[in-house]
Amino acid sequence: MSDYPELPTPDSYLFQHEETGLTQVVDGQQVEWGFENNNPRLRRVGGMFTEMQMRAYVRADRIMRAGWLPIETAPEDGTAIMAFWPTGTPGLVHARCYGLAFKGREGWLSTEDDSPILVWPTHWMPLPTPPKA
Repeated sequence: MSDYPELPTPDSYLFQHEETGLTQVVDGQQVEWGFENNNPRLRRVGGMFTEMQMRAYVRADRIMRAGWLPIETAPEDGTAIMAFWPTGTPGLVHARCYGLAFKGREGWLSTEDDSPILVWPTHWMPLPTPPKA
């Protein structure tokens, strides 16, 4: 597993002409439609991302560095885990970890206040080892 989250698909790409060095920004949709095949003298230099994409990437990077793992890698055998799911206002992400989460028949469940509620976690981590008595 990488130390960094996966980059999002670029919104657009920067191309450079092989002879003149002039650059051009090309929309991602045009690249998908074969821009490079139709312009053989232009080479792709790199991807360009929107501010929203970069903010989401930075949030994901901070989550991973804190020890959180993508939810797709969580155990689905009923094992209890610590779960993270976004709540509140879009853009203001905070963790709610009131107890345990586990994969049930209906999806991910949290045991907040001893009443299972359906949640949509994005990240998880194993429960810590309990302290010795």
